[in-house]
Amino acid sequence: MEKHLYIDEKGLFLTTVNKWEAKVLREELDNSVLWLRNYDRKSWSLTIPYKQGGEYKALYPDFLLTHTRGKETVVDLLDPHQIDLADAPAKAAGLAEYAAKHGHMFGRIELIIIEEDKIKRLNLNDEETSNKVKQVATNEHLQQLYDSTE
Repeated sequence: MEKHLYIDEKGLFLTTVNKWEAKVLREELDNSVLWLRNYDRKSWSLTIPYKQGGEYKALYPDFLLTHTRGKETVVDLLDPHQIDLADAPAKAAGLAEYAAKHGHMFGRIELIIIEEDKIKRLNLNDEETSNKVKQVATNEHLQQLYDSTE
C-alpha cells in the first residue's frame, strides 16, 4: 500500500491487512499524508492500557494517519475492531479512557466496525460518546452505541 511511513524503493509498503482494515485505509488515504501500521508488541508501538478481568492488558490501535489541517500536521488514531471478540468491550472502554486523557493530542480517535459494507465510527474525541463507551461492559452494549450513530 502507498503512503506508509516506511515505503520501499517502489513507494509501497508490503503488509497484510484484513478486509475491514483495507476498506478503512482506502477511505482514509486520499486525505492523508502518510500512515503507520501500529504493530503489536514492537518497542516503537503505541500501546494503550485497558483493564479486563481486573488485569491490565495492552491495546495496539491499528492505524495512525497524518493529514494537514491548515498549516498543522494532525495525527488520527483509528482502530477497526471486530465487535464480537471477547475483549472488544474492555478495549473500547480503555481507548475511551485514553481519549479522555490524551485526545487533545490527536485529530481523531475512532473505534470502527464495518457492517454490511458500511463503516461505522465512534468518535472518542467527542466527550459524550467517550463517556458512553467508558461504561461499556458487553458486546451488545457496544453494538447499541454503534447503532445509535446512524
